[in-house]
Amino acid sequence: MTKRRLFLSFFLILSKLFFAQNQLSFINFSEKEGLNEKYIYSITQDKNNTLWIGTGGGLYRFDGHYFTKVNSSIDKPGRQISNVLQNVYCDKSGRIWLSSINALQVFDPNTNSFKAANYSDKTISQMIKAFIMGFTEDSNGNIWIATQNDYWYKYNPKTQKAEHFVPKDSKITIASKCVLKILETPDGRLWAITTNGLFEFFSDGRIIPHWNIKSGKLLANQFYDGYYDNKRKCIWLAGGYDGIVQYNINLDTFQSQPLIVAGSKNSNPANFVTLIQQKDNNTIWFSAGILGEYSMTNKTFFNYGTTYKDEYSYKLNQISRLFYDREKNLWITSYSGLSMLPWQNNQIKTIPLFNQFAEYTIEPYGTIDYKGGYLIANNTSNGLLWAQLGHKELTLIENPFYKGQYRNMKGIQALARAKNGQIYGASSEGIFYLNQKTDSLIPIDVKDQDGNRPVSVVKIIVDSYDNLYMTSSNNGFYVFNTKTEKLTHYNLSDIDAKNVNVSTNMISPRIEDRNGNMWFTYTDGVYCWERKTGKYKHYAYDKANNSEAFISQSIDIVQDENGHYWITTLDNGIFELNIDGSKTSLNNYVKVNSNLPSDYCTNILSNKKGIIWIGTSNGLVKFDIKTHKVVTVMGQQHGFKDNYMSVKLDFLSNGEIAVNHYGSLAIFNPKIYKINAFRPKVRFTEIKIFDRFLPLNDISSGGIELKHNQNFLSFKWSTDVYNNSNQSRYFYKLEGFDKDWVYTTTNQAIYSSLEDGDYIFRVKSVNNDGLMGSEARYKIHIATPFWKAWWFYTIVAAIILTLVYLFYRFKLKQVRKEEELKSSFSRQLAAIEMKALRAQMNPHFIFNSLNSIQKYILKNDTFAASQYLTKFSKLIRLILDHSNQNFISLSSEIELLKLYVEIEDMRFDNQFDYHFETSDELNYESIQIPSMIIQPYIENAIWHGLLHKETKGRLTVVFKEEDGCIKVIVDDDGIGREKAFEIKSKQVLKKKSYGLQITEDRIAILNKTQNSKTKITITDKKDKNGNATGTRVELLIPIKTINHD
Repeated sequence: MTKRRLFLSFFLILSKLFFAQNQLSFINFSEKEGLNEKYIYSITQDKNNTLWIGTGGGLYRFDGHYFTKVNSSIDKPGRQISNVLQNVYCDKSGRIWLSSINALQVFDPNTNSFKAANYSDKTISQMIKAFIMGFTEDSNGNIWIATQNDYWYKYNPKTQKAEHFVPKDSKITIASKCVLKILETPDGRLWAITTNGLFEFFSDGRIIPHWNIKSGKLLANQFYDGYYDNKRKCIWLAGGYDGIVQYNINLDTFQSQPLIVAGSKNSNPANFVTLIQQKDNNTIWFSAGILGEYSMTNKTFFNYGTTYKDEYSYKLNQISRLFYDREKNLWITSYSGLSMLPWQNNQIKTIPLFNQFAEYTIEPYGTIDYKGGYLIANNTSNGLLWAQLGHKELTLIENPFYKGQYRNMKGIQALARAKNGQIYGASSEGIFYLNQKTDSLIPIDVKDQDGNRPVSVVKIIVDSYDNLYMTSSNNGFYVFNTKTEKLTHYNLSDIDAKNVNVSTNMISPRIEDRNGNMWFTYTDGVYCWERKTGKYKHYAYDKANNSEAFISQSIDIVQDENGHYWITTLDNGIFELNIDGSKTSLNNYVKVNSNLPSDYCTNILSNKKGIIWIGTSNGLVKFDIKTHKVVTVMGQQHGFKDNYMSVKLDFLSNGEIAVNHYGSLAIFNPKIYKINAFRPKVRFTEIKIFDRFLPLNDISSGGIELKHNQNFLSFKWSTDVYNNSNQSRYFYKLEGFDKDWVYTTTNQAIYSSLEDGDYIFRVKSVNNDGLMGSEARYKIHIATPFWKAWWFYTIVAAIILTLVYLFYRFKLKQVRKEEELKSSFSRQLAAIEMKALRAQMNPHFIFNSLNSIQKYILKNDTFAASQYLTKFSKLIRLILDHSNQNFISLSSEIELLKLYVEIEDMRFDNQFDYHFETSDELNYESIQIPSMIIQPYIENAIWHGLLHKETKGRLTVVFKEEDGCIKVIVDDDGIGREKAFEIKSKQVLKKKSYGLQITEDRIAILNKTQNSKTKITITDKKDKNGNATGTRVELLIPIKTINHD
């Protein structure tokens, strides 16, 4: 219990300190941005607004994204700025003055050149040994140099001579030699701030000391920093233990305000102030090792303690400089790193949320403004929490059913305000209204049509008729008529009958549109209840028009000023629904096409002025509905508790937006929120060709001409806007290469293997609030390589023509040789065909045929003899006709073959049957085949296969198409080739047959001369016992057609 009370007391103290304060969020730099040094001594900004930082390791340049170390080309051992560079200062001409523990150099950023002081000059050498503490340029162009051990010096940049200034006064001590700053007032007077006294001086050598004396007594005169206050016409000084000291120039008086830390156990409880910087007309930043604020009005102060709770906390100690850039961003250098407080990042009002009654951290479910404060819906109390104006802690408005039961968790989970100003709330067990006179909750005793009280209400929407639409978690929704006090409960299946079997009963009323229609989410797509028809319609359940995305579960919905509806999802970003009569369109916007920081989107608000606000898992998004692009992303670095913005968002009646984080309520007003109005100007800092950096004068020239092989380019640029520059965005385009602008969040681009030609690299920047600055351009000309020149093409063309001519001559000779070869083959073919003719018309066949005719005559069978003689003469005539042609029609060939087989069948007294099989798919008249190429295989089948068979044989001849060829099958069931060869070998009179050999030779010649691919396959048929059952010959002849048109 003791620990709990201690914790409660501690939190109440924090609440008093932080209640409704603006949260400061710092940008802390580290190795991630290229800053590899912890000891950061000083910082300055040049005329191009580039920042230069002096560190323990030398000089660094900051381009808004990354730090780059700049090495001095004139550093020498014992005279170098690369070691403990304590001071950097930019004069009016843009030169950077640099001093280390042993060197003084001047750097020109425009030429990237360094120049050392004249170390041989005794005065300059003495000045450097005295340890330089800072530079100041007066209105006459003189550089005043403060030293730690020897007062101050005037340096003339034109003569490069130094003059030593030494004050004379009885009150001067050795501490007076330590000059920490020199400043000039508007009237031209110069002031040296020392650790013992304030000295007024002039260029002519006059020095006037000013001492803090009261009642004739010399008080502390330790001063470490200062600035001139034009409003009060005074000099504010950092006075060590004297705190903040105000010096009145006209009265020559000092007024000290020690900053005493209450309850401090140190021997001296005061802050030891060493640095000061004006924050505004009434506030001073100060450093006492850590950062603090001092109010000139009420003379109070506040310290920012070092903390590491998050990325944007204040983490520094041992501060060395406080510096404002031209935007009024505060840069803090220290011996523990570098931080920057963007001027924009202190506009979020935060209220710590802790229920001191239950000792619970509060998770807010929603907020509405009330009597200058805020009512907070929650489930970590026994009622409603109220952050009242001027109060240092939260007020509890208790649930009347659970009074005194602070840890009962029966809080008011949902709030809404009706048009008449009445405020309604709901807990998990019922609904209430707020008596605004007594600030108390009054229960509404009401039951629905089934006799049940409303339960699990998590959200309330009030329509223009003061009806309450209440979301019930997994229990549909309720509609409560505040006038008739009638309560109706609806299930999801009541809205759409197709959902009767859906496991969850979740549907949430979200908005009333400008036509009085109510819209519902937490379903696939969204539902709309049309007030005029009283019917529900289902929308946005199909795929988006611009993508394949669809809404599996909608989360929230708003209507913009154009009447379009915007719907959030947890996995597919946001959707825009447009309803135009009976036509609807649905478009989807995600990280890829709109630059959303996350596709996990929950609550959404519309300001009806072209902007919607979207809560995502990675920031609060300001979205432009016209461009469909993100304008800015707000998060932890702007002052919110963290970047997770998928929490309840509320538009308050005064125009504020409430962001309900766990343990913290953030409030800001978009109407008065100061946006970043600085439009960034882009400046090229590095251009590389392969690994070679271009000189600065080549970069500043605006263009370059390159050789054809210098085609690997990289560009790096900086912007002059540093406020939240980590959120800057860029668009670049290489004209002549890129078709469209390329979007990036990094400040560099790389191109490789560029073709010859002219290019223009263009880049522009958009600041963190979406304002685009001026464009930077750089022209590049890549020379044409010699092999693309006209003379090279001429030479190549001549060589090609010569080669073509030689090749033509060569091919001509080849063609002639081929023609001669074809002619030779033709002669051979003719000779073979004559041999084939003689082979087919061999005397033995003619003799046997004539014997057959004689046999018919002797038998007095004149009809058979006449018939045989007729067929025989026709066969002889066909053979003679075909012998003069290389190709004949397939129909003619079949006619000759049929006639030949009929004659042979008659001659051998019908010793075999025969059958010709033809396909109807073949055009026999147009198909051409080589003449007299099939007959020898039929003759061979009859004479050597069928005639020696003891039983009647069968010959089958088949013609069909296969794979673009004519397939001819000659099949017999004779004795087979092996038996026929055996019989032939036993004959006494052996007749040599040339028919088959001649045919094979003809096919070989045709394949060579006609590019033909005629194939022959001979198969010996056998039964399962291996006995011959005949022979099968297959000829595959490519189809050749003639045109009869």
